[in-house]
Amino acid sequence: MFVREKFAVFMLSLKIAKQGFAIFFNVFPGKHKENHGKAFNLKYIKNALSYVHNLLKGINKDINTVWLADRWFGNLFPLFNFINNDLKDSFVFRCKDNFKIFYKPRKENHFVWLSIHDLPSYSRHSSFFEDLLFTKNKYKFNLTICKSVDHKERWFLISNVDPTRSEKFYSYRFDGIETIFKHQKTT
Repeated sequence: MFVREKFAVFMLSLKIAKQGFAIFFNVFPGKHKENHGKAFNLKYIKNALSYVHNLLKGINKDINTVWLADRWFGNLFPLFNFINNDLKDSFVFRCKDNFKIFYKPRKENHFVWLSIHDLPSYSRHSSFFEDLLFTKNKYKFNLTICKSVDHKERWFLISNVDPTRSEKFYSYRFDGIETIFKHQKTT
């Protein structure tokens, strides 16, 4: 998502090797304009993902699509369910640390509500959690908490893939795809 005063662009990119290609985009009104929020409307996002999913499956029905996104998408568990259950694709989304999970700590004999920020994690390598129940609706997904020397904050990756692979999948956002975004922001 790229937001300016006059417009917002929702763009989906495809990565092949180290090259990124813009494959779909939609333009919406910018900040402080009427209908600005349409860019974040789940209906438009689902339509875009469906379009690209069908396009790729039309080329090769066995293609494995992994959707990657940064923190722009906030609390979109219905989107995660759509990708998982309807498209039957994989996803890894970086999220904020404001989610609650229904979790059974090792020292407890029962489940408790806990912020993902309070989950046990390490200072120099990742922590992996499978089948966590997120929010009061108890959406079941995996979580990887990443901490690298290069970043001050931990990264929280929600996914429907093996949590030990989430970090690797998410790293594909960089190289070609980030180059597209950097170019877009400088012009």
